[in-house]
Amino acid sequence: MGKGVPASPDEIAEALARKFEWHIAPYGDTALNRLGVDPQVPSVVRYVSDGPYRTYQYGPYTIEFRHTANRDLSRLNPVAATVVQALKALGKSGVTGEKLDIISSRLDDSQMDKLISGTRNATSWVRKAVREMQERRTQNA
Repeated sequence: MGKGVPASPDEIAEALARKFEWHIAPYGDTALNRLGVDPQVPSVVRYVSDGPYRTYQYGPYTIEFRHTANRDLSRLNPVAATVVQALKALGKSGVTGEKLDIISSRLDDSQMDKLISGTRNATSWVRKAVREMQERRTQNA
């Protein structure tokens, strides 16, 4: 009785980001897991950040921040940033219709609209993947 629930690695990362005024987004396997593309929970929880490279230990987790250009994070809302990082983790050749459907199923219409507008200046293959995600979503509706 009275035992608290420990904070999740995401909550710790978000608290660190607030403290240091960083913009962050899940990176690599972490982004894929958050969007349901990969069910494997990573033991190293990775984020891209406009802050410096840093690593923190939290219980059994390692929380890692990797520096990226601010333009990759600050102009995107958190959901769009997570989707872009997941697409980059898959790589151009790893993006399939099935994976786009999984990602799309995690987004509501407003988030999808923000993703489309937020990725207008993204790499061409990322823009193409987002457009395909929208087209598949419309066809499957």
